[in-house]
This record gives sequence, C-alpha cells and structure tokens, in this order.
Amino acid sequence: MKFSHIKLAEIESTQYYLKDHLSKLNVFKNVLVTTEKQTAGVGRRGTEWIMLQNCLAFSFTYKPNFPTELTSLAIGMALASYFSKYNPKLRLKWPNDLYLEGKKVGGIICSLMDDIIIVGVGINFGESAIENYNFPYCASSLLSHRKLKAQEYHDIPADFLSHLLQLKLDDSSITRDWTLLCCHMNATVEMLEDNKTYKGKFVGITDSGLAILDIDGSKKEFLSGHLKLIGDSD
Repeated sequence: MKFSHIKLAEIESTQYYLKDHLSKLNVFKNVLVTTEKQTAGVGRRGTEWIMLQNCLAFSFTYKPNFPTELTSLAIGMALASYFSKYNPKLRLKWPNDLYLEGKKVGGIICSLMDDIIIVGVGINFGESAIENYNFPYCASSLLSHRKLKAQEYHDIPADFLSHLLQLKLDDSSITRDWTLLCCHMNATVEMLEDNKTYKGKFVGITDSGLAILDIDGSKKEFLSGHLKLIGDSD
C-alpha cells in the first residue's frame, strides 16, 4: 500500500505537524512524517518525549479496519514484531509502551482527528546518554552495543509503515498477539485511574483492549489508566 513520505530536517513535533497540516494533505492516502531532530516531542498524558541521539521519532496517519480502541495495541504489537530482528527480547507494557528487560525503550501515542488516527512513535534505538537525563521512568535503548548507519535510521520508519500496512489485523489477532508480548502478564501491578490507585494482578485484556486486573479475587477493567510495574519509578 502506498503512502506519502514527508521528510523534515527539524520539527517541534511530527504529531503536531500532521495535525496542523492534515486538512491540506491528501487524507485518502497514508502520510508518514519523519525528522532528523524533534525538539518538542509529546507522549501520553502530555508528558515530554525527549529525542536523544540515535533515536527515532515519526508519525503517520492510519485508518484501521478494527475498533479505534485497539489501535495503540495493534501498533505496539506491530512494532515489537518488526523490531524483534534487532532485539527479540522487546516486549509491551499496557497500553502503549515498548519495554526491554524491565526498562522503557519507546512509546506510542494515538489521537483521533477527523476520523483519521494520527500515530506518533518514539524509540530510543541506539546507544544514548540516557544517564544524563532525569527520566521519570527506567529508560534504556533497543540496541546497547552497536549503532546503525545513518541511512538505516532514515529507512526504518518507511519500512515499518510498509510492514504495518501489509499486516492482516483483526480484533482477535491483535488481542492474542499483544497478550503474547506483554511483559507483565500475571504480574502484580498498580493502576492509576481518576486519581485513585489500584493494585492487583494483570490477567489480560478485553476484546476491546481494556486492561483487566484481579483485585482480591474480583476482576476490574480499565480503559485509560496509567499502569505501573511494581519496582518501576514510572
């Protein structure tokens, strides 16, 4: 499936660029925006996403044929599948984080605009001076012992989007494959929702992607809470 690729040397946010220019772009085609330097990236809940050296930051439009609530899970599953060739230990944290051996290496943010989903992706890909930044979570990089060539960084976003658009995704395959890649299945976690913290065992997701916690023998579903791994500062 074809898509338009907008390449920018520097931009505040690839997501905001898409949102600001969506009405001028051909909305009947997928659009990918990449940049060599992002100065004001944004993550979930309005948090800042810092683009370190040897990182990827890109956004694209997406029109899924499944419920929009499953989009971030589907993108996460596709990313973990695609990047497994670089590190097979890559896993997922509900609802939209990429984790490697207990540390965050990337994130996904999805927003609905004019019936189109704008997907933002950020990944700490190569060796980065992570210790120089005061991240509110344990951070790491997908690759720790080698760097990619510059051309590889340029090629990855388009190659991934081609991979995603060729996948045959439906509700059941998304929830099944996401569950297999979850890094905290059957683990005790904390969930912050509406300024209240719940603690329980993560036992899976619903058909629509809601998190299910077993809290003292009772099942509770969460639509948009913030999940915290026990022992993680995030």
